[in-house]
Amino acid sequence: MSNGWEQSMGQSRETSAHWGSYLLEVDGDGLTARPHPDDPDASPAIGNVDAYRHRSRVTRPAVRRRWLEDGPGPDGRRGDPGDEHVEVDWDTALDLVAGELRRVRAEHGPSAVFGGSYGWGE
Repeated sequence: MSNGWEQSMGQSRETSAHWGSYLLEVDGDGLTARPHPDDPDASPAIGNVDAYRHRSRVTRPAVRRRWLEDGPGPDGRRGDPGDEHVEVDWDTALDLVAGELRRVRAEHGPSAVFGGSYGWGE
């Protein structure tokens, strides 16, 4: 399955995120980001797009094994450094998240789901 980028080697694509509009270019080393020429006040955060190469980047979703086995609810060992995580495929991860959002909304109401991000625009 093609993601469309293979044909774009050496070409720029416009995109945007919360830090502004920018151009992405696929080159032999991966992605390069630069400010969009029409952005008079480009954020330096655009350079963070290179973080996809960092060794600490999570490349596949993972779920705590005990959550997969026992389901949601109180867990006194949550956050334990020895807590085992199991990699799952993206479809499974999305299904799990969607199911949890439905469960939380049904049990606690829509205000229990925060659909934003802390700190932006403050």
